[in-house]
Amino acid sequence: MLFSAGWDGPIRRWDLAERQQLPLPQGVSGSAVVAASPVEPLLAFADDASTIHLVSPADGKEIGTIALPDTDYTQLLFSPDGSCLAGGGNFGELVHVAVWDVKSRELMRRWDWEKGRDPHSHIECLSFSPDGQLLAGAVFRQNSAYIWVLASGEQLAQLDHRNVYGLSFSPDGQTLATAGW
Repeated sequence: MLFSAGWDGPIRRWDLAERQQLPLPQGVSGSAVVAASPVEPLLAFADDASTIHLVSPADGKEIGTIALPDTDYTQLLFSPDGSCLAGGGNFGELVHVAVWDVKSRELMRRWDWEKGRDPHSHIECLSFSPDGQLLAGAVFRQNSAYIWVLASGEQLAQLDHRNVYGLSFSPDGQTLATAGW
């Protein structure tokens, strides 16, 4: 099963063996933001109304939702153990990152900061450390990558990288690689 999302809005579900698109339940649509749990059969996608939908990949049925009003998500990512879901984007005039407990759907952490001079600043990429204890986020239009400690909420670092566009932790979690334009 493959799920895809695009700027046109609809989430699409594909049967890979048959190479054909399958229908989703009536009314299911989203943005270009989708993530799959690495552990259990669970997908998350953001719609254009500030809601994140959790769905079963087997049949596309909705399991639950997460919502922070007035938030536009540009990135979603499950933690390596699948217990947390991180979302990044914009909250009004702020750049925004939030982390939820997947089972309870309760907000665990939230970070907001000013967009600065560029009103289009948003989270371009998120990455969990392999042990799931750190979360990193890249903000292309602010030329910065951030690292947070999930347990305490502390911002561990702000790293300058002109036009940063992507980032990823090494398998041992000791190195963060950033990439930019």
